[in-house]
Amino acid sequence: MPDELARLEFLYIDALDHTEHGIRNLEKQLGQSPELFVQALALAFRRSDGGEDPPHLRPDNASGLATAAYRLLTHATRVPGTNDEGKIDVRKLGDWLTRVRELTREHAREAVGESIIGRLLGRSPAGEDGIWPTEAVRDVLEDLGTPELAGGMRNGRYNARDAGWHGEGGGEERTLAESYRTWSRQLANRYPFTSRMLNDMARMYDHDASWHDTDSKVRRRLEI
Repeated sequence: MPDELARLEFLYIDALDHTEHGIRNLEKQLGQSPELFVQALALAFRRSDGGEDPPHLRPDNASGLATAAYRLLTHATRVPGTNDEGKIDVRKLGDWLTRVRELTREHAREAVGESIIGRLLGRSPAGEDGIWPTEAVRDVLEDLGTPELAGGMRNGRYNARDAGWHGEGGGEERTLAESYRTWSRQLANRYPFTSRMLNDMARMYDHDASWHDTDSKVRRRLEI
């Protein structure tokens, strides 16, 4: 039954995406099956080497499924290895990531795979200490993190920020930058890889703060 529900959620993903039901069965299967993840990746993205995929990655209606596969990969929020109580099993997450990497190398989608995985891990919650990302993800990053994976996490986190009303100047961005920089310092000894990623996030918001400061000055001059 869960397999059938997941299949139906995939077929109707556009309609379900913003409903209370969502795609919870499909997300659960995605986080349990590296093969399903890579199949969706193959539907949504071309090989980097110009080669041809094996038959099981080339269904007859592949073009019609590409949009649904892309939507699944970019909208899924359940971190692989998460159990029904919402806890992430470090070993299961690490095993999932290792197997996905084997398959993305085999099917020439390693770079895009790292980016999409990073976006998915970027949706993990904060840890028990209030610092993002949660401890299980930090542990896996220390063993299996790559610059591409960190880049996907940074971009996913950055793009997920609410783009609503913005006050004058870069004050909001400076506050965010200081939060990420503080987290980076707090994690530096135990989680150096995560610490570097958080410091890079701080620099992104430093840059944004400067841009908003300049934009506000220009707007004030134009109003004179």
